[in-house]
Amino acid sequence: MTVKTVLQSEFTPIYLYYIVCSRDIGYVTMVREDGKRNFVMLEDGEKTRQFTGRMPRQAALKAARRLEGYDEYENESAAKSNPTKIRLLERGTDRIHVYHAWAWMDDAPNDKPDWMEGEISTVTKGNVSKQEIEHLEWVNGCAHTW
Repeated sequence: MTVKTVLQSEFTPIYLYYIVCSRDIGYVTMVREDGKRNFVMLEDGEKTRQFTGRMPRQAALKAARRLEGYDEYENESAAKSNPTKIRLLERGTDRIHVYHAWAWMDDAPNDKPDWMEGEISTVTKGNVSKQEIEHLEWVNGCAHTW
């Protein structure tokens, strides 16, 4: 296994990324110097939004809190009955992490920070359940998710 340091300039030009190349596995993993990885949400085969986390679940939880259509749910059990399937492509690999995600509105905590004072009385919470890991298939040099 070899480790190289390169500058990733597409999203965050100030971070150095470690690229770990493994000939046995056949993919490249990009991990930032602080240990965080980038995940891109796939919707209808298109890359839409990017989330960052040390683990795929951390990025999935961030994505779950940004789902639309969960404003009407006031507790987790009601929201969990109608999950949304989210697919997060881990940048630099062929792995797509698939989750069922749901979100709900909850009262803001009593010890909320000063910047939340005033009009903000509710917060969005989210949760996820991992379903599987898909792998991109390479056809004629192009990645496909089928």
